Parts: sequence; structure tokens; C-alpha cells
Amino acid sequence: MKSGWGIVLAGVGLMLTTGGCRPKEELPWTLLELGTEPLHAALDGGAAIRATWDDRQHPFQGLMFPSDTTLQGRIARRDLLTLPTLACGDRLRLHPKDLPNSLTTQFDWPREDSLTVRWECLDGRALATLGRTIFSALEDSAHGERQWVAMLRQWRPETFTAPERIYSPGEKVDLTIVCSRPDGVQVGDTVRMEFRLGETDQVVPAVERALMKAGPGAYWAVWSPSEDAFGSRAHPDLQLPARTPLHFAVEAH
Repeated sequence: MKSGWGIVLAGVGLMLTTGGCRPKEELPWTLLELGTEPLHAALDGGAAIRATWDDRQHPFQGLMFPSDTTLQGRIARRDLLTLPTLACGDRLRLHPKDLPNSLTTQFDWPREDSLTVRWECLDGRALATLGRTIFSALEDSAHGERQWVAMLRQWRPETFTAPERIYSPGEKVDLTIVCSRPDGVQVGDTVRMEFRLGETDQVVPAVERALMKAGPGAYWAVWSPSEDAFGSRAHPDLQLPARTPLHFAVEAH
């Protein structure tokens, strides 16, 4: 009969031979710098995720948006969340082939060689700064602003809530309008205005487009390039640099 210690030692040996005490699997990357908030928590909080590689940045590419409902976007987010926890600020050395292909596509990584990737979590203010920085570097300012607007629409999608009924021509329109910059700062005061449907030059084109399908109870929120709002030039009185996209939230009463 084995002694008590003999039984314990035999049990330990069995665990070692059958894999009961296995070393942890190696991560598919080398961690160069440690970040803070987990990426999944940042996405849940409404932040966009950016993964730049080798300190190279391409305008508006390499972004994952929390509201992305496309098939590619949903697969990339699912695959990202299956990986060991990554954090905002992490800097990694990796080879794209060692990660799900959906992430290489989503973040526009080259596939041939190892990369140094930095993960960034961008809130509204950070996205506004990114948009302004990249837009300012482009020669075609109008094209750059359109790309900026497209990015903002991905981050914070436009919405329209149907009315109880549609306004009739000549009917009184009663609107509350809130305008804000990409960084979330409100432009001017909240506006409450009334006019007759069909009267010209009452609201900016970005707001006017939805009037034909609006009515009491309608609500719409849209992103607008500057040319469809207050014009592309700067408005120092409103703290608007030239070619600043704007967000309009409109409620019809």
C-alpha cells in the first residue's frame, strides 16, 4: 500500500503527464507598450477603434465603429472580441497572418510582413481632431470634408422618426433645432422657429430636405457638410473654422 505522500506525488505526476498543469499558450503578438481601457469596453461606450501600423496613417481607414452593422464590421468586431484582451494604447508587434483575416481587412493592414500596430480609442472629440488634422492635409478641401462627413455618419448614424402625419403645403411648421460641431460642442442656442411649409430660405438645406416627409412628432438627426449649412467659409462668431461639418437634431411639433 502506498503512503499518503506517495499517493500525492503520483497524482501530481499524473497531472503533469496528462496536461493538468499546462503552460499558457503564447500570445500571437509581442507587447511593446501597455494600454489601459479594454477595447471592448471602449466600443461599448461609443468610442471608435483605430489600429495604425508602423506609424503610418491613411485618411479615415483603419477604423472600427461601434454602430457598424455591415457584415464585414460585425465579423471584425466578433473576431476582435475572441482574442486575448487588447487595450486602448497597446502597441504590438504582430504578423497579420496570426490574427483573423477580418481584422486585416477592417484595419487595412498589409499582409506580407510583420507590423507594429498601435490601438487607439477615439471619442467624439478625438474623432473631430483626427478629421480636422487629416482634412487640413488634403489639397482638395471639399473632397476632404465629404470624407470627414462620411466618417461621422459611420460613427454616429443619421436617424429619422416618422411623424404622426405629414405636413400639408402651406401648413404651419414648428421646429426645435439643435446644431453641434463634430466634437459635440453646441453651435449657438437651441432654436425654436415657426414658418409655413413652402416658404423659402427658412432653414438650411441640411434641415430642409426632410421637411417633405416630416410632420408633428417627427425627429431627424443628420450630418451636413458646411456648404449645406452655414457655408464653407469660417464663422468666428460661431467658433466654426472653414469647412466644418455640422450635426443637426430636429424635432417637429
